[in-house]
Amino acid sequence: MTNFPRYISNRIQNTASQSFSATVTKIGIGSIALGLMVMIIAFGILFGFKDAIRQKLFSITPHIRVAKFSANESYEEYPITKQTDLYRHYKNIPDIKHLQVSAQKAGILKTPEEMLGVVMKGISRDFDTTNFHSVMIAGKPIQFNDTTYSKDILISKIIADKLKLNVGDNAIIYFLNAPDRPRKLNVSGIYETGLEEFDKTLIIGDLGLIQK
Repeated sequence: MTNFPRYISNRIQNTASQSFSATVTKIGIGSIALGLMVMIIAFGILFGFKDAIRQKLFSITPHIRVAKFSANESYEEYPITKQTDLYRHYKNIPDIKHLQVSAQKAGILKTPEEMLGVVMKGISRDFDTTNFHSVMIAGKPIQFNDTTYSKDILISKIIADKLKLNVGDNAIIYFLNAPDRPRKLNVSGIYETGLEEFDKTLIIGDLGLIQK
């Protein structure tokens, strides 16, 4: 029989409405339709979460990070010079939308009642705030000045809750390589990415402070 699939489909379609086969057929079709609907919804939710996580991740980290190679697993990185062809001419490369500099240093953030180990990410005026605005939940960005480094910092909601800090409060940071030189900082804003890897330890401050 050359058209066996069509023969079977016709037999199923022409089955009497009161027969047991008709009931089974309707249940089978309904089950398949329900299964497909659940799969489509599940994939929609999955891709939605994936896109949301990507946006939150890139609000605080770059797509590509250029750093000096080192076997050191410390939070701190070896500095690299900006006097490179990449930095001077990146605007001529169509695939690069933006380039910014940053540095990290580990320390301890202290209030009169609490203290917490943190990693400060130093940024400058070239920091792209377009994506970061989406994760800011209180306060305002760092206010840079031309005479010295800014004392403003941005902290996560997790850190703010642990240290009982609000926008406008002060905190003292001790850098691990200079514990005898504490710096008094001001909480300028609070962010929340929902990514614990960053929210548990990362604060954002002026690159000039880390360089100093």
